[in-house]
Amino acid sequence: MVNPGLEVSEHFKVGDVDPRGASVDHTTTTDKARAIAGGVLEAVLTLTKR
Repeated sequence: MVNPGLEVSEHFKVGDVDPRGASVDHTTTTDKARAIAGGVLEAVLTLTKR
């Protein structure tokens, strides 16, 4: 999940376990990912208006 040779600190998070189970299409975006992306977009738009 990370590039070979990349050094990370102990307890560094490199991924999430998808809680939706095996019956879903894992190539789709999760609700959590959409919510995070929406928050980032809102922050960027807010900061660029200054």
